[in-house]
This record gives sequence, C-alpha cells and structure tokens, in this order.
Amino acid sequence: MSIEELKAKITNNLQCLQQCTDYTTSDAACEAADDNNDVLLSILNQPDKQKALAKHVARLNLGTLFKRVWESLSRFITKKHSQGYAYFGIILEMYVNITDISPEVSKELGEVGCIRLMLQAMETFGIDYNGDAGPLYYITTILLNSIQDCTENITIYRRANAVSIYKRYLDSENMEVKTDSLRILAYIVDEEESSLLQTTNDAVAFLLSLLKDATSNKDHRAYLDSATESALELIQALNKLAVNDANKKEIAKHGGIPVFTRMLRSGFVFTRMQRNNVSKEEQCAAVQALWHLAFIDEIRTSKEMQTSVKALEKLAKSDNHHLQEICAHALAQIKGHLSSKKVASSQSKEVPPSYEEAISQPAKSASSRKVQVMISYQWDNQKTTIRLRDNLVNAGYQVWMDITHMRGSLLDAMAKAVETSSLVLICMSEKYKNSNNCRAGPILPILQEVQGTARKSKEKGSSQAKKLVRQWSIEDVQDWLKENKELIKLCEAFKTFTGRHLEKWYGKYCEDKNAFYNHLEATYECSMDDRTRFEFEVAFEKLFEEE
Repeated sequence: MSIEELKAKITNNLQCLQQCTDYTTSDAACEAADDNNDVLLSILNQPDKQKALAKHVARLNLGTLFKRVWESLSRFITKKHSQGYAYFGIILEMYVNITDISPEVSKELGEVGCIRLMLQAMETFGIDYNGDAGPLYYITTILLNSIQDCTENITIYRRANAVSIYKRYLDSENMEVKTDSLRILAYIVDEEESSLLQTTNDAVAFLLSLLKDATSNKDHRAYLDSATESALELIQALNKLAVNDANKKEIAKHGGIPVFTRMLRSGFVFTRMQRNNVSKEEQCAAVQALWHLAFIDEIRTSKEMQTSVKALEKLAKSDNHHLQEICAHALAQIKGHLSSKKVASSQSKEVPPSYEEAISQPAKSASSRKVQVMISYQWDNQKTTIRLRDNLVNAGYQVWMDITHMRGSLLDAMAKAVETSSLVLICMSEKYKNSNNCRAGPILPILQEVQGTARKSKEKGSSQAKKLVRQWSIEDVQDWLKENKELIKLCEAFKTFTGRHLEKWYGKYCEDKNAFYNHLEATYECSMDDRTRFEFEVAFEKLFEEE
C-alpha cells in the first residue's frame, strides 16, 4: 500500500471516530480504531512510512479526540467484562501506536490536558495487572511514549505527581509494568530523587533479556504478550537507568557489556535507508551505554570492557560524524583512565602510548594519525591546566600530562615535534619566549579570551559580586550568564535558577559531571557544545573558588 493510500485510510478512520457521539455502543468507531491499528502495525519496520504518517496524524487534532473518548469511556477503565472496557482498550491501543511514531501527538496530549487525565487515573483507580492488555496497561504505555519522545512534557508529569504515582508501581509483580514505570521515572526524577532509579536485579535482567531477544530478531524487536519493544527503545531505557552508579554495576553484572559490544557490530538490515539510519541510532546508543559504564573503575578496567575497545575503534572510522564523535568520547573515557598497559585487553594490540612515546613517535599522515595532546605547563598553573586536560579528554582527544615533575628535555622534544607537525604548542602567556621553533597558533586568542573572561569576573565591582552566591536572585544569575557571550545562550534554560540552585548543583557537579550535564539536558533541555561547556565550567568553578 502506498503512503498516500495509508494516509487516506488513517484519515477516513479518524473522521469516523471524530463523528461518533457515543463511543460506548459504536461498533463503527471500534472498527475504525481497530483498522488504524492494523495500518500502523503494518509499517512497524518501515521508518520512511512511519515518518510520513507521523507528520500526517500531527495535523488531525488527536488531542481533542482523545479527550472526547476519555469523557465517554474512562468510567469503564476497571470494568473488564463490559463492552465499554473492550472499546476503550482498542482506541487506547491506537494511541499507543500513534504516540510510538509521533512526538507531535505526544506534545498535543500534554497541551490539551490528556496526560494529566491519564496520570489521575493511574493514581485513582486500583491497579490489577494480570497480563491482560486492558486500558490501564495501554495508558501506562502512552505515558511512556509521551515522555521519552517529548521531553517538553516533563513539567506536566511532575506537577501531576507522577513521581509518587509510579514509585508505587516499582513493587508490581508484573515485570512489564515494573520496567515501564522505572523507565517513566528515569525521565522525570531530579537529582535529589535519583535514588529511585536504583532498581532491583530482576528489572535490569528483564530489560537486558528483552534487548538480547530484540537484537537476535531480524526486525530488532522483542515481542511480549501485549506489546513489542525495539532494541533502540530498550537500550535508551538502560542508558537512562545508568545515570545511577548502582545500576551501572547491575547492568555490567547481568551481561550488558557483551550485548552493547555486539550492537556496535550489527544493526537493521531491511533496507538501505534503515541500515544508514536506524542501525546508526542503535550503535550510537550502544556507544553511550559503554561510555556510561566506563565511569566505574572496576567496570572500565574489566576484560569485557577492554574487548569493546576494538569494536569502538573500528566504528570510530564510520562516515557518520556523530558516531565518530561519541566513539571518541567513549574511547577517551575507557583508555584515558587506564593506569597501565596491563589492563588492556589481550585481544587489542593497540595500547595508548606512554608519555615518552607520545613525543618520540614519528609524524603520521594527516589521514591516519590520531589527534594527540601533550601538555607542559608552569607548576603554579597546575589547577587550571588539569581543568584544560579534563575538557580535552571529554572532547575525545588523547592527552598526556606530567603532574609529578617537569622533564628537563621536554621543551626540546616539543619543539622537534612541532617541526614535524605532530604536536601543537600552546602558550598561555604572551611573555613566554623560547627558541625559534615555537610559533603562535590560532588557539592563543581563544585562551586569551577565556583568561580575559575569568579576569573580568574576578575584578567586577558590582553589588552582585559582593553577595554570596547563595543570596543571588534570578536576576543575578541571569546577569552572571550574560557577562560571558558564550553563556548568554543558557539564559532561557536557567530562567528559574537562583543562587541556591547554583550552590546546590555545584556540589552535584563536583561529584559527577556527567550526571550533572545529563540532568540539565533531560530536565531543562540545556545541551552544551564543547566550547560552551568549557566556558561554563571555567565560570562555574571560578564563581565558587572566589568564595
């Protein structure tokens, strides 16, 4: 069936549903919803048609239709043997399938109040999950779809008490309910509630078993009694849970690393379009999963993790720029913290070179050599330089830095390396003089700008600077961001922050930078590129150092 025929069929069925005046007795409405479910399931593994239909249904006022159906049928939500219960289940199943492909419909459900209605139902009605795919099960699935693809709804969930509601379902005996509830919580909890994400062994094991099943099937989906889960959805859920360190250990314990590594080597193979897009999404998610786990020392140095290095290095040569970038991040996290060559996998012959090897290796061709950074610095600047090193590592570079003592022959070795274009010499001060081999590069103005920003922050004489940070108002926080042109773009995301927010989050930032940035992005849609992140860290740390 062509995409135009699919659109026409969906539209006709929805018109039937919209024209219905009493959903409790309308066989025609029930049949229309059932027919739409058949249409949507028929394109389960056809992303091109899914995308086209997602745009189409976004224009059909499905939020308003949902409210009408809800007003007519919600009283049957727990009356399992009634006709209204059966009709309600079929129409809700249609919304499960639609929100599965259309974030726009999920957003509309939030805007017109449907999400609040569903959450009230989950709180009010008794929950009796016995494997039956009835209305309450479908509501949970719609709520999951509406948060994982539309983070604008996070505020609605929190205001509707979703954290407390779904905390109860973590004790459900039904594993599907338990894991879906956990996945919903992973999107909406804040840093103070992150302990809720510390799940039980069985929930992690269940998600991993589904992921193994999905990656073993041709369509990369796991089939349950009443629903299907894609490999991408499952690994995204595990990534959300991995913000909690205890969960990282559980994921590794239950065999997550081999599954993620296998996903780096395989993917969807139905059509060229799917191979180029869907599998890349899965691979990106698998790389992110390995990156999350590598923040735990015992996992990072494990034999299983070292086995993943070779696959990551191969994938880093992909023609997909984003995939290259996140592979570089993961490799930097895994390799950059290794204490010696001994922990490297015996299956991987490539080991990060030692400090001396880094400056003695001959230059390679531009197409084959890796970008490597060696930092030499004046001892008094060690704290600033360590910060620079950490940012370079986070950006995917291999970095060598002496933090024990200065090497006598270092400058000569660096000068020789600069001549062969294998290293860039960065001077943090214009006063520095060396041999003719040292030449200024384009990075100097960038460092000068960073230093100038920090200097202005220190020397400012405003009343804001004289206040303790915890006493800052929202306006003070906004003024602080506006002082740095790179941070002005954060004003909208930080529009409700006071100094107390900054002070509380600085502690979280010091404990786990990765979790801090993940929370900013998930809760406030605050995503920073490498330059903005560097500027933010310089300003953020300087702010509290001065106190």
